[in-house]
Amino acid sequence: MPILNFTLHDIIGAGLAFLLFPIVMVFPGYVTAWTFDLFEFKQRRSLTQFVIAIVVSLSISPILIYLLYKLVSANFTLIILFVFAIFFGAIVISQWVKRKPNWDHLKELGRYPSLAIFIATIWVIFTILSLVDFQLNNKLYHSVVSYDFATRVAVITAITHTGVPPINPSYFPGHSEHLTFLYYFWYALCSIIDQLGGNMVDANMAMIASVAWCGLGVMATIALYLRLRNPIGGTKAWRSALIGIGLLAISGLDAIPVTISMIASRLTQGFIWPFGDIEHWNEQITAWVGSIFWVPHHVASMIACLTGIMLLQSVRRKNLTRQIVAMMIAGMAFASAVGLSTWVTAVFVIFWVIWMVTILQKEKEWKLVTAMLLAGIIALIAASPFLIAIFLGASGAASNGLPFAVEVRQLQPLAIDSLASLPKNIIYFLLLPANYLFELGFFFMCALLWLRWHRKFRELDNPFYASEVILFCVVLVIGSFVRSTIINNNDLGWRCWLFGQFVLLIWATDIIEQFLAKRDLKSYFTSNPPTEMKKVGRFLVILATIGAFTSIMDVTLLRTWPLLVDHAVAGFPNGISPDTNHGSRTFAARQAYNYIRDGLPKNIIIQHNPQNGIDRPSGLYGTRQMVISLNTAYGIPHDQYDILVKQISPIFLSKNITNWDDIDRICNQYFINIIIVNDLDPLWSSLSALEKKRSPLYQNQYYAVLGCGNFAHNHRINERPALQTP
Repeated sequence: MPILNFTLHDIIGAGLAFLLFPIVMVFPGYVTAWTFDLFEFKQRRSLTQFVIAIVVSLSISPILIYLLYKLVSANFTLIILFVFAIFFGAIVISQWVKRKPNWDHLKELGRYPSLAIFIATIWVIFTILSLVDFQLNNKLYHSVVSYDFATRVAVITAITHTGVPPINPSYFPGHSEHLTFLYYFWYALCSIIDQLGGNMVDANMAMIASVAWCGLGVMATIALYLRLRNPIGGTKAWRSALIGIGLLAISGLDAIPVTISMIASRLTQGFIWPFGDIEHWNEQITAWVGSIFWVPHHVASMIACLTGIMLLQSVRRKNLTRQIVAMMIAGMAFASAVGLSTWVTAVFVIFWVIWMVTILQKEKEWKLVTAMLLAGIIALIAASPFLIAIFLGASGAASNGLPFAVEVRQLQPLAIDSLASLPKNIIYFLLLPANYLFELGFFFMCALLWLRWHRKFRELDNPFYASEVILFCVVLVIGSFVRSTIINNNDLGWRCWLFGQFVLLIWATDIIEQFLAKRDLKSYFTSNPPTEMKKVGRFLVILATIGAFTSIMDVTLLRTWPLLVDHAVAGFPNGISPDTNHGSRTFAARQAYNYIRDGLPKNIIIQHNPQNGIDRPSGLYGTRQMVISLNTAYGIPHDQYDILVKQISPIFLSKNITNWDDIDRICNQYFINIIIVNDLDPLWSSLSALEKKRSPLYQNQYYAVLGCGNFAHNHRINERPALQTP
C-alpha cells in the first residue's frame, strides 16, 4: 500500500497545478489587455477584467511560450512569465488603491456574478474528480479519457525533460528523434506547470488542471463574446453569459440511440457497446464537456481564433492605432491556434478568407480588410518555425496522399459499405438532416428558429451576425462533405464543428433570451396562434432535457466504465481489459512505474510490450525513454515502426524460456535497459525460471521491472534481491 492514497495524492497535485496555472492562463493576458486597453479593459469592472484576461492569455500564451522556449531557453521562458506575474501584481494593487470600490460593483450587479463564480468553482471540482485516478483499496480506476491522456501526458513529460521541440519519448531507433509531426503548444503550457510544481505536480496532474482551465476559458469566451456582440451591460450581460454557459451542459440526442445500442448489445452479444464513450455510435459532434475533457487543445485553438474575431470586431471604424494593436494581438492569437490545432485553424482560415471577401464586396471596409490580411501575415511569421518543423516532419513520415478526402458525412448505424461510392454518398446526403438532428438536438431546432427569424426581419445589421452565418456555413460544408484521412478518426469532421457548436450556442442564447423577455415571438412561426408557440417551446424543453441527459450519461460513463468492467457489467470485449482485474492491474502498474521514476537512473531506456497499442500506464506514469510505442507514434515512418515492433515483441511473446540470452541480445541490439512485463504478456509465465538467474528489480502481483542486456550486467542485478510488494 502506498503511504498516501493515490486519489488524494492526485487531487492535491491537480489542485496545486490549477492554482499555478494563472502564470500562463491569467497574468500574460491581464498585462497585455491592460497595456493596450483591449476591449476597453481599463473601463471594465474587476471580474470582467479577469474574464478578458483568461481569453487573451489562452490566445497569446501558447505562441509566446513556444517562441521563448525554442528561440531562447526554458529558464528564460520562466523568467518572462514571472515578469508578467510581477506586472500583474503591480497593476492590480495600483487599481485597488485608485478605485477600491471597484469590487463593490459585484453587489450592485446582484446574484449573477456570484452565481458565475459558483459555477466556475463547481466546474473545477467536477473536472478534477472526473479525471484523477480513483482508488478503492488496492484497485485503481482511471477515466476512459486516459486513453488520450496517455499520449498527452507523455508529450508533457518529454517537453519538461527535453525542451521544445521535445524528444519523442516513444521512439529511439538508436538515437533521439524530435517530435515535430504534432501540434503541441497546449502541452508546453502544461509543462511549465509541471516544472513549477516540483515533486507535488507531475505531467498528468498538470494535464488535468489544464482541462479545468480550458473549461473556464470557454465560459469566459462566451461571456465576452455576448458582451461585445450585444449592446448590453451590467445585470443583463451577466444573465446572458450565464445562459450561454448553462447551454454547455446540453448535447444532442445521442442518449436515445446509445441506450438502445447498449441494451441490445448486452442482451444479444454479452457486452455493452459503445465502450464507455457514447460519442462513438456515430460520426460524432462531441458534447462540450466531452470536447473539453478529450481535446482541450482543439477547444483552445477555437478560443484563439474567436479572440481574433472579437478583437477586430471591437475596433471596427475606430482609429488606426487601435486597429494596428488589435491586428497584432489577433495575429499572435492565430499563431497560437496553429500550434494548438492545425485542423481547427485550417477551417478558420477558409472562413477568414471568405469573410474578408464579403466585407470588401458589401461594406468596402478597406482598413478592416487590410488589418485582417496583416493579422494573417503576422500569424504566419510567428508560427513559421513550428510550421517548418511540421512540414519537415511530414516529409519524413510515410505519406498516403492528401490528408483529406471528399466524402459525405456518414450516419454510421446505417453503414452501407457494400454500395459503390456515388450511391452511398447520395444516401448519406439525404440522411444529413436526420444525422444532424441526432447530433445537435436542441441546437438544431434553435438554428432553424434563429435563421428563420433573421431572414424574415433581415436583422443582419449587427456585424457579428454576418460573420456567424459565414462561419456556420463553412463548418456545415466542411463537416458534411470533407473528412481527414491521416488517421482512422475523422479529426477534421469532428473538430471543425467546434465553431459550428459555438455559433449555435450563441444563437440558442438569443432564442432563450427572447422567451425569457416574454416578447411577441410570432415572427418565429408561420402561423399566429399562441398555442403553436407553446408547442414549439415544449419541444425545445424536451430536446434540451434529452441533451442534458446525454451529457450526464457521457461524463458518468467516462468516469465509471472501468468500474463497470471489473464488476462484470460491461461484458467482454470492453475496450479496456480482458478480465475483471483491471483495477488491481492498474494499481500494480502505477506502483511499478513509480519505482522506475524514483529508483532508477533518468537516462535509462525502458520498454513495455509494443503490441499493446496505446499503453495507458506507460503514458500516464512513465517518465523514461522507450524504443517504440504507439503512445506518441507521430511522424514515425510506418515501415520503421512495424520493423521495431516486430523485432522487439519476441521479448514479451516468448514462452517457456529458462535463460536470458535471447532477451539480452535484443535488449543490447536496441539499447534497452529495462523491460516492464505484466501478467498478460506470455513472458510472465517464464518469470519464475528467469528469476533463478536474475532477480527482478521490482515485482508485484501483476507487474515486474526487469533489467536486461549490458545494463543488467554492469549493475550486477542478479546479485540484488527483488523489491516486491503484495
